[in-house]
Formats: sequence, structure tokens, C-alpha cells
Amino acid sequence: MQTKYNLTLWDILHGAADKLAELPYEMTGLEATSELRRINFPKYTNLVFNQFNEMLGNRCRLCVTGSAPLSQQHGEFLVICFNVHIFEGFGMSETSAHGGVQTIHTMNFGSIGESLDKNTMLRIKSVPEMGYTIADKRILDYGGKQENLVCPRGELMIKGPSVFSGYYNDEEKTKESFEDGWFLTGDIAEYNPFTKEVKLIDRKRGIIKLSQGEFISVNQIEDAISLSRCVEQVFLYANRFQPIVTAVIIPNRSYLKTKGVSGEDMSLSQEAIAYVTEDIKKTCKAHNLRSFEIPKAVVIENEPWTPENGLLTPALKVKRPACKEKYEKLMLDIIKRITRLEGATMDKIAAEVVDALTNQQSESVSQKASSYSGMR
Repeated sequence: MQTKYNLTLWDILHGAADKLAELPYEMTGLEATSELRRINFPKYTNLVFNQFNEMLGNRCRLCVTGSAPLSQQHGEFLVICFNVHIFEGFGMSETSAHGGVQTIHTMNFGSIGESLDKNTMLRIKSVPEMGYTIADKRILDYGGKQENLVCPRGELMIKGPSVFSGYYNDEEKTKESFEDGWFLTGDIAEYNPFTKEVKLIDRKRGIIKLSQGEFISVNQIEDAISLSRCVEQVFLYANRFQPIVTAVIIPNRSYLKTKGVSGEDMSLSQEAIAYVTEDIKKTCKAHNLRSFEIPKAVVIENEPWTPENGLLTPALKVKRPACKEKYEKLMLDIIKRITRLEGATMDKIAAEVVDALTNQQSESVSQKASSYSGMR
């Protein structure tokens, strides 16, 4: 949540922090203390967590994090442990590590806030081929109210004195990276009109940074997976807040049949899932993919993707936003399950995939039944 005060990290570094004690702290009911300019937690919270702050010398007032986004859970945990204000920022080598940063009055972890200073400007440009436009709408829940608002989505652009002039001896790449003086970051961003913050949600060029800070190339990994004879089509699921990747594939039934793996509904077959996952793993290793680039779990989809069902473009390429919308809930459930497993066998992972899919199907049936009852 943001307040009417717009105190950024830039302001703090230039002396405005002295005013912090005078500002109301509208952050989940917490208040800033006037003496230490820290968060005034309940007595027992401070008693338990004081030792954490002592690890930092007992004088730390704020922390800045970048590289990869914080989850809401981890951000709140760090605030409570160290009793400090935590900012998330965004910058690139091309912008001199300059870009966006959160304001002092926010707990919306996972976003990059707004422009770092008044001379830096951010803009969002529609990317219709990926399904992102500045006219996109979604339902936002804010203060107990739900509203369907315009939340512009598209490629993030930056303009300002910190942006570089171009790549050394590479005029072609320089021209591709600028549009009317704006630098094209390649990041897909979403603007939240409630919080007035920008959040990075995707990559235009297929490069994603996982939660542990490792970069992966979605296209490169999908190309490697496609070389498996078990696979007809593939969608790789990667999330900035997760340390591992998973995949959804359309199986090559003819090939799998020659290996003794068959059945109408392969999505619920532990044998099929285990075999395909192991084959994909071997294929990825053979093409020198690193461990965090190899899918830890694979979901088999029975229905092929087509332009008619909205999961392929007319050029027969996978529509990533549509696939992400369809499979994300299932993928997050699977990731949560398998990250709890230590040294799990392929059969155990396959069993978790089947269980997650079964639960999702049961929930879907229950929701449909509930909707039907409501109509009556």
C-alpha cells in the first residue's frame, strides 16, 4: 500500500530520511518510531527478533534488493526479522544500474516501484504478438473492494540521463534497442493503478531470471526439449519467484507406443509421466543444459494445442501468455510439492504431478457444480 507521501530511496540518500519520523506509516497498521525510525512491532516480536538486527550491527535502517524479485512472504519475513525498510529496485547495465525503485511506504514486494528520480521516465509499450497491450484490464482487490481496471501491460521503456548512448561498435543492435529516444528493456511490465507501481511479469526476448538469480533462455530450453522423441509440442513454465522450471508437453503417441507406453489419458499415467520426464532430462543433459534449466517435472497434455483453442498463433507458435494463464495454477502447485521432496525418485515426482492434476480437476468440477446450483 502506498500513501500520499512519495519518499523514494533517492530522497533518502539525499537527506529526506530525516523527515521520515514525521510521516504516518500506513503499512498494515504499523507505525514508524520517531527515535529509531524503525517499525514499532509488538513487544514480544521485538524481543524475539532483536538478535537478528544485532547481526547487522544494530544500526541498519534500510536494505535494497535487486537482481531477482522478492516474494511477498520473504519480503515480510525480512522486515520482521531485521526491523528495517526494504526497497526493491530495478536497473540494467545499459541504464547505469538506474531505473525504478519502491517508495518508503510500500509492502508490495515483487514490484519495482516507480522511476528512481524525477529525471528518469518509464513507459510501457504494447506487445500485441505476446498478448500484452496498454488497454489490458484485470480485476484488482484493494481495500476490500474489487474493481475491473485498466492495467497497462507491455514492454518497459526507459528514458533519462543515465541511459547509455549505444553499444560499442554495434550500430545495428543500438538501433534495435531504441525507439524515439526510449531504451527498450526487453522486460514485460504491468502498471497497477491502485499502488502506482510497476511490476515485471515476463520477458520479451525469452530470458528469465529465476528466484536464485540464474538467467535462463526459455527458447533455448524449449528447443532442447523438442529434440526428445517423446515430445510433439512444449511449453516451458518459468517464474521469477521460483527456483526451478517445469514443462507441459503434447506427447508423441506413436513413438511412446513403440516403447510400451500408451493409453488414452496419459496425463494421469505415472508410468508415462516418469518415462517422458526421464527422457527429457537425458536429452537436456546431452545438449549441455545446466541443472536449473532442466524441468524438474513434466505435465502431459492430452489435447493438442491449435490456433482454434487459442494456444497457438496462426504461424503455429506457442502462445505463451495463453498457456501461462491455463497452466500456471497447476505448475505452482507442482513446484510447491516437489520442492518439499528431497532426493525424490522420478516415480515419486510423477505421483505428485498426477495428484496435483487430479486435485485441479476435482476443484474444476466442484466450481462448475456450484455455478449450476447458483443458477437454479
